[in-house]
Amino acid sequence: VFEGCATRPECSNPWGDSRNAAIGIGSAEVTVDGCEVRLCAGTGIQATKPWRTRVLRSHVHHVGGACIDYFDGGYASDVEWCHLHHGGLVSRAELANLQIYNARFVGNKVHDGPANGVVMWTTHSVFASNEVSRVRYASRDGGGLYGGFKHCVLSDNYVHDIGAWPGLYVDEGSLDVVYRNNRFERCFWPVHAHQSQYIVVTNNVFV
Repeated sequence: VFEGCATRPECSNPWGDSRNAAIGIGSAEVTVDGCEVRLCAGTGIQATKPWRTRVLRSHVHHVGGACIDYFDGGYASDVEWCHLHHGGLVSRAELANLQIYNARFVGNKVHDGPANGVVMWTTHSVFASNEVSRVRYASRDGGGLYGGFKHCVLSDNYVHDIGAWPGLYVDEGSLDVVYRNNRFERCFWPVHAHQSQYIVVTNNVFV
C-alpha cells in the first residue's frame, strides 16, 4: 500500500521522467500486481515508454493526477483487473491514460473522475470487459473512453451514467475500429466516431 503523499513529488522534467508518481516505472518488462495507491497528490502509477509493462489487480484511488499513466510511446503493455476511481483531483486528469501501441485494457472498473475515464491513442489494441461510469463531471470534450484508434476492438464493455458525453468515443483519424457486444445505459450519447473511417458497430445494447 502506497499512501499519503501530501505534495506532488518534485521532478525537473515531468514529461520525461516517472518520479512524479507513487510508483514510477522507467524500465522494460515490469509487472505491478496487487498494489493499492491512495491519498497521494501526484499520479498513482506511471510508466515512461513502457515495453511489456503490466499493472494487474491493483486499486488506485483519490490521487491528484491520473490513476495509471502510460505515456511517451511504448509497446505491448497492459492494464488488467484493476479498480480506478477518484483520480485527477488536482490536475483534472483522466483516470487512465495509455498512449502506446498494442495495448490491452481489460476487465477494469473505472468510475468517478472529473475528466475522461480512459484515454488511448493507440494501434492494434483491445479495450474489453471494462465497466466505465460517472466521469466527465468537470471537463468538456471527451467521453468514458476517448482517443484515436487504428485497427482496434472495443468489446464487451458496460458503460453507464456518462451524462451528455459519449460513452465510447473514437476521435479524428481513427481507422478500422469495431464496437462489439457493448452495453450502454443512461448515456445520452453512447457511441461517437469523429472524422473516422471503416468503423463497425455491431451487436451492442443501448438502454
